[in-house]
Amino acid sequence: MGKSEHTLGHILQDLELENKEAYNRSKYHLSTKVGRYGLNTFDFSAKKVNESLNQSLEILQCDHIDMVFVHDIEFAEHLEQVWQETLPFLFELKSNKHKPIVRHIGVSGMPLSVLDHVMSRFGYQHIDTVLTYNSHILFNNQLLNYLPRWKKHNIGIIHGGTTGLGLLTPQGPPEWHPANHLPIFREACEEAMKYVTKRKGVGNDHNWELIRLAFLYCFDTDFIHSTLVGATNEQEFLRYVDWSAMPVHKEDKDLILWLQHNVFAPVMNRMWVNPGTEKNICNSHLHFYK
Repeated sequence: MGKSEHTLGHILQDLELENKEAYNRSKYHLSTKVGRYGLNTFDFSAKKVNESLNQSLEILQCDHIDMVFVHDIEFAEHLEQVWQETLPFLFELKSNKHKPIVRHIGVSGMPLSVLDHVMSRFGYQHIDTVLTYNSHILFNNQLLNYLPRWKKHNIGIIHGGTTGLGLLTPQGPPEWHPANHLPIFREACEEAMKYVTKRKGVGNDHNWELIRLAFLYCFDTDFIHSTLVGATNEQEFLRYVDWSAMPVHKEDKDLILWLQHNVFAPVMNRMWVNPGTEKNICNSHLHFYK
């Protein structure tokens, strides 16, 4: 609800005052989202997008956003609005040579078929990046099916949800997680956690072992350009930084393959459907791709 943008805006302004050469606007990229506001409010109209962007510019205290995502498009009441109104409006802002307040545009969401459907209708060549999540994780690698088409059009890939939105963590997923009503996912992930922890022995640090494998699985690719992380403290953040520079040893690769073929077999490449997205997912699957 704007809290992170307020925080970030104040931090960036303070840093620039301290050292303008190191922290001026050209030294970093800012990204934000439009389309989804709060838990269950969606508005993909150009009017709301314009209002949201102006609010972000004011809060972040800047004159442009480097990357704007049309977020969680699978929840759109009328999916065609995204490629007929939302994206064209953003593209118009991006194309304004006098005042380009948007530098790059993208789409984000979970169902890959919906993302691909919208990009194809709007024109792949006009999309700079796509943010997808849970699509290249230990028990789901369906992103591989879409990569040839997206790479052909030079679309940047950002991947999030590396732990299955919490399924692959010791504490488990948050209360709102759709898989809480699907025991097969929780059981598979809990079994994987127990197996990996048992291999490494007892100790608090070993609770991170399955998470480490999950991130290494994403980091060890040349097609994911950026892995989105959600660290809750400095310790977590530093772990992710360390893992991003860590080579993936054969032992880790063998363990990942073993888990996929044995523990994750019942859920491999299966994914839950968020209520309210069924129609758009169905329609996107019916779309014929050339």
